[in-house]
Amino acid sequence: VNPNDQYILNDYSEEDTESQLACREGLELLCISIALVPLSVEQLLKENFFEYFLIDLILYCHYPSIRHTASEQILILTTHCSQGQTEHLLKYLIDKQFQIFNKYSEYLKIYSSYSSDFFFLLCRLLTFAYQNHIIPLNIEQQLHDEILWLKNIQLPIDDHLLRGHLNLARDLLQFQTSEHKRFYGIDQLLIQQIIEQFLFPASTLLYQFRSTKQQNNLLKQTNDNDDDNELKEPSTPICQTSITISAAFDLLVILGTYCIDNLKLIDKYITDLFYSAPDSNLHEWDYSLPIGSRSNEGFVGLKNAGATCYMNSVLQQLFMIQPLRTALLSVKIPPEYGDDESEEDDLRRDTFDPISDGKSSIKDNKITVSPTKDTKNDRNEYNIQILRQIQRIFGHLLESKLQYYIPKGFWKIFKFAGEPVNLRDQQDAIEFLNTVVDSLDEALKTLNLPQICSKVLGGKFADQKICKDCPHRYSREEDFTLISVDIRHSQNLKESLEQYVIGELLDGPNAYHCEKCNKKVDTIKRTCFKKLPTVLAIQLKRFDYDWERETPIKFNDYFEFPRELDMEPYTVQGLAKAEGTSVIDENTSDDQTSTNSNSNDGTCYKLVGIIVHMGQANGGHYYSFIQHKNESNSSHWYKFDDIDVSECKMDDDEELRSQCFGGDNPTSSFDQPPMKRQRRWWNGYILFYEKLSIDSSNSEDNLEKDFAQLQLYDQTQRMPLSVQRSVRKQNIKFLHNRILFSPEFFIFIKKLLQNNIHYLVNFIPQLQHEDKNSLTNTHEELALISIQIAIKFIFSIGWHSKKALRGQINEWIDPISHCLRLSRKARYYLADELLIKHPNRFHEYLIDCTSAECEKLIHLNVPIIFATMAYDDTIISSIPRFGEPSKVSIILSTLVRCFDVSMLCKTRQSNNELLPNPYYAFDNSPLCSIPEDMINIIYKQENFLKRIIEEICSCDELFNLLRFLIWENPDITWIILHDIIGSLSKVYANDLRSLLHIIYVVLTIEDSWQEVRILYALKGIPISNEKQIMNENSSTPLSSPPTTLNNNPLNNNNNNVSLNLFDIFLKLKSSHEKRAYQFLKMLCQLFTTCTKANNLLQTDQDIKHHWIQAVHWLRNQLERPNHIPTNYSYYQSQGQITNNDISQGYFLERTPSARSVLEKACDLCSDKENDDTGSNSDEGDEN
Repeated sequence: VNPNDQYILNDYSEEDTESQLACREGLELLCISIALVPLSVEQLLKENFFEYFLIDLILYCHYPSIRHTASEQILILTTHCSQGQTEHLLKYLIDKQFQIFNKYSEYLKIYSSYSSDFFFLLCRLLTFAYQNHIIPLNIEQQLHDEILWLKNIQLPIDDHLLRGHLNLARDLLQFQTSEHKRFYGIDQLLIQQIIEQFLFPASTLLYQFRSTKQQNNLLKQTNDNDDDNELKEPSTPICQTSITISAAFDLLVILGTYCIDNLKLIDKYITDLFYSAPDSNLHEWDYSLPIGSRSNEGFVGLKNAGATCYMNSVLQQLFMIQPLRTALLSVKIPPEYGDDESEEDDLRRDTFDPISDGKSSIKDNKITVSPTKDTKNDRNEYNIQILRQIQRIFGHLLESKLQYYIPKGFWKIFKFAGEPVNLRDQQDAIEFLNTVVDSLDEALKTLNLPQICSKVLGGKFADQKICKDCPHRYSREEDFTLISVDIRHSQNLKESLEQYVIGELLDGPNAYHCEKCNKKVDTIKRTCFKKLPTVLAIQLKRFDYDWERETPIKFNDYFEFPRELDMEPYTVQGLAKAEGTSVIDENTSDDQTSTNSNSNDGTCYKLVGIIVHMGQANGGHYYSFIQHKNESNSSHWYKFDDIDVSECKMDDDEELRSQCFGGDNPTSSFDQPPMKRQRRWWNGYILFYEKLSIDSSNSEDNLEKDFAQLQLYDQTQRMPLSVQRSVRKQNIKFLHNRILFSPEFFIFIKKLLQNNIHYLVNFIPQLQHEDKNSLTNTHEELALISIQIAIKFIFSIGWHSKKALRGQINEWIDPISHCLRLSRKARYYLADELLIKHPNRFHEYLIDCTSAECEKLIHLNVPIIFATMAYDDTIISSIPRFGEPSKVSIILSTLVRCFDVSMLCKTRQSNNELLPNPYYAFDNSPLCSIPEDMINIIYKQENFLKRIIEEICSCDELFNLLRFLIWENPDITWIILHDIIGSLSKVYANDLRSLLHIIYVVLTIEDSWQEVRILYALKGIPISNEKQIMNENSSTPLSSPPTTLNNNPLNNNNNNVSLNLFDIFLKLKSSHEKRAYQFLKMLCQLFTTCTKANNLLQTDQDIKHHWIQAVHWLRNQLERPNHIPTNYSYYQSQGQITNNDISQGYFLERTPSARSVLEKACDLCSDKENDDTGSNSDEGDEN
């Protein structure tokens, strides 16, 4: 059964009622009855009602389960139960369905959502007829009608109806010869139509644009204003859902099966559309598209570069203010301010590196105004750039087809206080909002345009001074774009606004000097609202700074705000009305009665946006809730959380309270007492209220009318041409990549290959006994084209994609292998592609590939070859031929960690089970046993382990290999620790930190031998004495390790204690302070992070004594006065030293990191122990 033929239920699924169940069982009983009495088939077909019975059941019926049962039972009856009358019944049913199909074509459109089972039955009957060599009646005419229907298709069309027609055309084409397939595919332009209109309109447009551009470059006819050089808006593909795309691909497969001309045309189209561009080949491995399609809600998210959520939440709020968005997108930046030469968007890469990508910064988008530069011009240019980037962001948010947009251009140029921002440092959303609004208005001012943001978000305060001892009043206007209200002393927004306008009394020494009375009088000073903005932005003051603790703090107090807000009580007119006084006009100094004040039309607001902050003052996350009114005038709330946009239930008051008001989290009485009182650390921070008019239905029209005067473009132009080009180009590239990396396209290529190879294998059986070079030219050409399609696909994108997309490798290898065995031309082509044209393919798939099939490489002894090549000194200059040594090390580590090495391991206690090795390369389990040759290389030659230690710092993957080899293997442990510890006292200073890190990694491997390794490193206890020492500290018996290596250094002089880390530390602290400090720093990290090491420190008196001495030495070094000799004058030029690891001096520097190490070291032992051993340590140091 074809996958896209499988039955799919409609959008709803009802429970089987008794009547539906009776109907389904009746259909099954009818099928069984006819099977038992085959002669009744003839009688049934003669009945006049059978046609209506058939169409009622499989097309008109409203219940999906009944339609599906009817089509299945009729199919079973026809194919399995007719007993000798199969051909007759099959032809009759096919002919009857075609009659219904032609007679009731209009009803098929009406019942298009119910048509799946009708087409399902017809297509399955046709497939059965083809497999049994039964030719139905009027096949040619029906196919002609189907091709005509597809050529004259009209959008929109139901997916089920479209899929049915495509599948019907596919099954009718099965009966055609290769010549007839060529006629329909090429002469009737069916292949061209399916590719260019049904599947790949965006890819076709992109290819035509590239071809035109290339031709113009050859003819030197590059004209930037030529419309032919512009990417046009792509037409909508006819197939947009998975089921219709699969059906269209299946139709292409049938057209290309055993029809060379059609297959050549399909190959040409695929090559031109997907492999002709210079950047068509993938270089990543395990690739999948990083960006999805635009959400069903129709909104686009914004990418977070690390900590830019404060940008995203504010930008989404500004974008959703429709008049502001329309006005900003209508601004046309004059040519003298430069062109918008933005970077190309690579949709195959969803990353932004602020270091590498940020190098181009502002100079990439620099605007040239005049040769002379000054601070004002630079600031104007910056503001123009901000406006241009905001237009780009708004344009993509408006018309992009992607799930989210990556505002790289904005990240590069945006500055706080003249300084570029660190994309991984979170900033305050309020500061960002004010900065962006100011930049946009300044840019518009530079362009001699009205300041749009101020007109939308801006209002006016009235700074009033009301004299109490005289009748005089004074008022002064101040502009604002945002108001800040206190939440600490109020429970809701109305209370805060009342406190906002309550004012303060100026008396005594602070009394106000009345200019008209020429004396100081007691005065009330207050601020209220003179003019209210179209959109009122309110900040809830949840952040403050604790000057005593020198840290920012956040208030998560409960604070309510209403959905509808009347600002009249807080306006000049409202206060005057409440006080029964007149309104002050600062322009005329005359009083006006309150009866002339504005009505409620200009003071009522509704809540349309909320910016929420989640987290603490020094870090957290911003996201937005925004209300959107759709075309049907119904409002819905959406959550904009960076790249994710989803509908939410903010219409519910309880949801609004739990998401935005803060306060305590309600808990159950069953919760533990410490959990009963928890503060919500997510709460509203910035509120956006939209002004309502008396006739709310016309409010948006009035706003648009107010801002119509600001538009410099024609009303039909939604955004600047440069922004439109950018959005269109990104959309076309995305649509191109989306279909290219879709499962349907991968399955299409696989089917096209498998169908033609299946034909060659099954229809030429004589090749198994005759000369395999005797393929006819037609068959040779068919095999060659098939292998070309497959090889170009798998080496360009197929094998570079994720396994979930491409499937199992064998699904591709098997048909290719069959093709190579059958065709000489196919073998020549493959050899030419792999060895001659692209000789680097071996390097690509053996060295660079991170998803190679390791089991096959193991069977080919590749790990042994790599191990010998990489770590055998007898091979001269082997590694440089294969690129960087780290790549060889990565492959070797991956391959070695596929082997089962449990037979070479041993537990510390012989009666315990071996702990599983957690460092296997795949799923923590081996693929096969380790070969004997590999054992000889790794476990019986010290040279291999020494080379690992030498190379380990240049490749992190070797740490995994080292852990893998040491796990439950004491012999490898002794070799490595003995070699490293013996090198510590004589190693160069630059290599000391690397060796100490290796020791730390080895000592923190948590197998059964971890404690023994720590004792050897800290006390030098060899294996023979380890039992005795450990029995003093623990009752746990120890076992001797196996002796895999004959030259184990610990097998000699077992009764002597070896050199340990504390011994080396004692030597270095008097000769090289900074080296000794590195030892102590590593040990501090070990005791802090490793539980077993910390236990030994607390229980082993010898280790504790050495540690306390080391801590006391470090304290003395950091507390004693600075005594740098005068002959080392160059020390003074080093500047402030922040870390001993990077300082160039000989002596230990008193850095904050060193003091932090001292604090951690002191915490590991009690203060009493430090004090008791202090004097002894001093004496020990002197001795």
